[in-house]
Amino acid sequence: MKAILKLSVVLLILVGCKGSDGVVNSVEAQQTQAMLDAGNFEIDLKTANPLASNELNQLQNSGLLGVGNSAGRINLIGITSYLQFKGDNLKVYLPYYGTRRMGVTMGRDNGAIEFDGVPTDYKSTYNEQKGRTQIDFSMREGSENYDVIITIYPNRNAFVNINSSQRNSISYDGVVSELKEE
Repeated sequence: MKAILKLSVVLLILVGCKGSDGVVNSVEAQQTQAMLDAGNFEIDLKTANPLASNELNQLQNSGLLGVGNSAGRINLIGITSYLQFKGDNLKVYLPYYGTRRMGVTMGRDNGAIEFDGVPTDYKSTYNEQKGRTQIDFSMREGSENYDVIITIYPNRNAFVNINSSQRNSISYDGVVSELKEE
């Protein structure tokens, strides 16, 4: 009797710990994909994840990054940061934290990543099994080139990775929503 009880407990534990095997909520994934296919959406960014460098570590040690921030993760809540897709047009404003490898272009008043126009090499790929979408594109602002990879998950969380010709890489985490008309 004790052996059967022990076996039952072990089986219950194993069944209870069984993972979801990557099963995606198909309704949520379909709704997210429909919004992306419509082409009018925005990503509101919540955190910046710069490539930790000696300079950022020095800022962290000085206490200038603020409470709760570190050299590798900076809270963007309350700071303007977005990617807006409206048809073929893309509008980007992302604060940049990190190291520049080349000087700032004349006429720029801050070090943010800014873009307003049509990106090049745009490609959107939907992974039906995982329910996520990957968007790849390039953009150019002045003499700087950016390669961007965005992964959007069924729950509308987004991961944005940006590689620049003049700066260290940086990534952002955020949430996708329908673009509100102004």
